[in-house]
Amino acid sequence: MPLYELVLRYEDREEMRLTERPASIGEVLQIGYDEWQVVLEREPSDVQATAAFLCELTKEQRARAEKMRAEDAERRERIDRRAERQKRIDRDLLG
Repeated sequence: MPLYELVLRYEDREEMRLTERPASIGEVLQIGYDEWQVVLEREPSDVQATAAFLCELTKEQRARAEKMRAEDAERRERIDRRAERQKRIDRDLLG
């Protein structure tokens, strides 16, 4: 049975997965919790693979990830502000 590479392109790296199912350009794949769109077919790096398909997160998935990053940054800012406030209170009390 032929094997196919799915190359998942992240902002900072690429990950490769092997599958027995071929993909086609434009197809959207559900891998874990993420949706990936096949954007390119290229030569495989694994000698056992018949073909490789480059996949990028869908626009919707990228938007969700960006929203989550922004929400995380907001939470960190709130925590930092609370910690600073608590330091001031402690300083005033211990004076």
